[in-house]
Amino acid sequence: MGMRLWEKKEALQAGSVPSQHFSPQDCTFFTRKEIMRLFYRYQDLAPQLVPLDYTSCPDVKVPYELIGGMPELKDNPFRERIAQVFSEDGDGHMTLDNFLDMFSVMSEMAPRDLKAYYAFKIYDFNNDDYICAWDLEQTVTKLTRGELSAEEHLPHPYMRVPRKERQARGRCSDPSVHCGIWSPWALGINKHASLNH
Repeated sequence: MGMRLWEKKEALQAGSVPSQHFSPQDCTFFTRKEIMRLFYRYQDLAPQLVPLDYTSCPDVKVPYELIGGMPELKDNPFRERIAQVFSEDGDGHMTLDNFLDMFSVMSEMAPRDLKAYYAFKIYDFNNDDYICAWDLEQTVTKLTRGELSAEEHLPHPYMRVPRKERQARGRCSDPSVHCGIWSPWALGINKHASLNH
């Protein structure tokens, strides 16, 4: 891939490159066969909503309730946040493109910087482009499934934000800075996730 996934999407949205120059393979890390497999998985989630013929590019969104129940996400404490980040409107309801983007970023072929970019967005619960103390608190609550007391969870991850970041703003703004809590959990990445579920 020459351009990064989000750069291709931005180029298409800005209209600087005609859409006929990009195929789904250009915007993902998958082969045509893998994309078709993912399409059928998407269609199986809501067969009454998703037509088998996609040549007219229908405006279809599969509801979050169905997306969140997928094997790759159902046990992930960040499943709702993952769906929100990858959905166009931030509501967790996904178009086929959103679905392909999510799986592309989850794939082993996706570069680490792309995973870090999306992990940052997932941990940025208030969508202010910073990881602040409140975002860290939400992250710890999700990771521990709410089992820690208020005294237990804020100091630990917050102290892992680089000191100069804390002193400058009290928050972390760089997706490449691993604030001590970046983990494959955020993107649902595990060795058991596959396209064949």
